[in-house]
Amino acid sequence: MDIDREVLQGGLDEAIKRVKFCLDCLERYGFGKGFGWDISINQRLTLEEIIGALVAAEQNLSFCKEK
Repeated sequence: MDIDREVLQGGLDEAIKRVKFCLDCLERYGFGKGFGWDISINQRLTLEEIIGALVAAEQNLSFCKEK
């Protein structure tokens, strides 16, 4: 799977906007049918871990923006 980690996807403002969008959608609409916190994305990664990473990223990116 190619997720273009080496290609710049935008600066700080874009990162904050994209993470906020993802979390806002999850808070507003919840999970789709058949999805839950414990859904495995692959053998070592769950949806809960991805969402936890998004929350941590949003908190830290927002802190960096305030400085």
